[in-house]
Parts: sequence; C-alpha cells; structure tokens
Amino acid sequence: MTGNAENKLSMVHTALGTCDKAAAILQTIPALWNTYQTAVAKAEVVEDYVQNQIRRIDGITIDKRKSRMKLINYVMVASGLVRAYANDSDNDTLTNEVKVSRSKLQHMRDEVMFDKAKVVIDIALSMQTLIAPYGLTPTIAANMQTALDDYHTRLQSTTQARAEKKYYTRQVNVLINELVALLRNNLDVNMEVLMMSHPEVVEKYRNSRVIYDYSTGRKKKVIEEEDASVLSGTVTDVDGFPLADARVVIEGTSIHTTTDADGEYLIDSVPAGKYNLVISIAGYKEVRENQMEIAAGGDLVKDFVMEVE
Repeated sequence: MTGNAENKLSMVHTALGTCDKAAAILQTIPALWNTYQTAVAKAEVVEDYVQNQIRRIDGITIDKRKSRMKLINYVMVASGLVRAYANDSDNDTLTNEVKVSRSKLQHMRDEVMFDKAKVVIDIALSMQTLIAPYGLTPTIAANMQTALDDYHTRLQSTTQARAEKKYYTRQVNVLINELVALLRNNLDVNMEVLMMSHPEVVEKYRNSRVIYDYSTGRKKKVIEEEDASVLSGTVTDVDGFPLADARVVIEGTSIHTTTDADGEYLIDSVPAGKYNLVISIAGYKEVRENQMEIAAGGDLVKDFVMEVE
C-alpha cells in the first residue's frame, strides 16, 4: 500500500469510528444508517485486501536465495567435471558450452541463471558414464538434479507471490479511492441532516474527515482530491527484462515515483486530466507519452519498453 493510501485509510477508520460512537443517533435516520453500514462493509473488504497485500514473502525469498546458492555450487561442480573431461579430449566446443564463472552466475537474473544452470547440469548428467572417472558419483548426479528442480519450484513460488502482492497493492489503492468517494459523495451529505439536532456529532465527524500525511514524522493536512485515479504499469528493456529504479514523472506536477525491482510502478491519487508522462533511467533513451488522458476514479495501466542509448 502506498503512503497516500495509508493516509486515506487512516482517515476512513477515524471517520467510521466517530460514526460508530454515535451509532444510536445514526440509526434514527434509516438512509444515514444504511450509508454508514455500506461504508463499513466496504472498509472490511479493503482490510481483507490489505491483509492479502502485506503477506510477507520474506520467507519465500530467503528459501529461494539458499536454493540459488546451492544450485550455483552444483553448477560449478558440473562445469568443472565436464571441462576436465573436455580438456583431456581436446574438445573446445564442449568446454565453451559449460564454461561459466561463479561471479557471473551470482549476478545473473534469476531466470537467466536458471537457464544457464540447466544447460550445464543437463550436459553433465547426459555424460555420467564419461565423467564418472573425474568424480561424478550417482549421489552427486542426483543432488544436481534435485538442486535444479528445487530452485525452479522456488523461483515459480516467488514470482507468484510477487504477482499476487502487486495485484492486491493495485486493488487496495482503487478500493480505498472508491471508499473515500463514498464518504465524500454520500456519508458527508447524509451527516448534515443531524446538524440541527446533534451539531456536536456533525462537528466531530467533520474533524475526522481530514487526511493527514505522517510520512515526514509531522502531522500535515492533505487536500483530498475528488475522483482521483490510480496509474500503474511495468517498465522493461527490449528483451523484456524489468528495469528497476526508473524514474516515472508526470510532467508539470510534483507527482513522481520509481520502479521497484520488478520494474513495476504505481501512483495513486492522480487527479483526472491530460498529462505528459516521462520515464527515464541512466543508460536508456527517455520514453514519454504526451497527452495521456486519465479518467476520474479510473485505474489506468501503462507499460513501457526502453531502448539502450
């Protein structure tokens, strides 16, 4: 969840909490009570999405990291065994097929490293009889295959967990904007009915409807944007690999963000209108989309591909 979304959700909880304390009064007006109940139900849906969004993938990531290191170790063993045989056989082609350094493996992207590991280990396993004299035992061969399979499984689990987290992050922002709109367009209006009979309730509710930004460590009032939209997407290179730390800027505004490790970006609370969106990162040609139209209360997804300079 983004900082803006957290600030909004905090306000919603405060506002609904204020209404809950005055529940007996709200129930005397059916339309007002129904609106409040609708808001509470929607807030519960948001909380469910938040819980799904914040599910930690740290454990999955740690397991994958351990599995990755084990696989790299076995790739180096497989490469060494095959190269020893190839050197004795003067087979330069075979040597080049399995030649790899630990440093390069460690710096490869997950999917690329797996593909390289599979090539090397598959070659070693296809030559078990030939390289057995160099130290390939049945146990080592079995462990190589197990390490390869284990990393592949964990790689899929991590990818799925990240995809789910991104989905829930996007949905949480959309749902929170919808919830804030419900308060603004319905509950705010209905609460005014109590102004003559219970002005103190209305006053407390109005005070609770202020959004504060706590990100700087100081309480700061934030202007609520009506019908704000969510803008998100992925930035990759021409080969489809995600680009992390790409700067995403809505030109002419103070709105900006950067992509995460998976090339994903998300900006919430974008007012409706037409904007120029600029994507930049060192070493790549700047990408922009001019006159990009963002509809009120929408969820716009924009992906970008960047070329090397």
